[in-house]
Amino acid sequence: MIFIGIVSIGLILYNAIPNNDGNILYLGILGISLILFFYYIERLKYDKVLISQGGVVLKQEIVEQEAEVVKYEKSKFAEEFANEYKAKIEKVILEDKLYLKATCSLEAVEKLAKIQKHHLSQFFSTEYGKHFNAYINELRVEYAKKLLIERNYDVSVSELGEECGFNSRTSFFRAFKKYVGVSPSEYILNQQSQDDKQQ
Repeated sequence: MIFIGIVSIGLILYNAIPNNDGNILYLGILGISLILFFYYIERLKYDKVLISQGGVVLKQEIVEQEAEVVKYEKSKFAEEFANEYKAKIEKVILEDKLYLKATCSLEAVEKLAKIQKHHLSQFFSTEYGKHFNAYINELRVEYAKKLLIERNYDVSVSELGEECGFNSRTSFFRAFKKYVGVSPSEYILNQQSQDDKQQ
């Protein structure tokens, strides 16, 4: 298509077309425009997914997260600044147990710790190597495992999710499976069968 476009323009520029028909000029420009348009559309498609020798590796969303971490690493906080932020954030999230509340969000931490939201995002990416939601969900799943042990695995999965701060049973299942590898129900059954074997 590029070759046809170039030939069309060449013919027009050298007056090789009889009667100097202007419509041909417009068609040539339209052809080149379409070529460029489709080229950039294809390029956008390939930008969405990274390709390696083994096939698709990472989706664009993960690539953006990693790029954000790299971006923040270039402008790391001063050590004393990071320590001050860490103390404030851990007090709000861990000591005050904000992570167990369904209302836990970056905005809530911003308000309680009195740290600007974009600094919080940067802090989580550089200090913990993960985004805020991933950090909170991991804390919640660990707390769920602790509660299960304390209650001898005798607890409703829905109640457990609510106690750990999840808004819904689905989000609890998704997070639990992501960090533990199995659903909460499967985890409880596995632990109970291990306890039975030990007795």
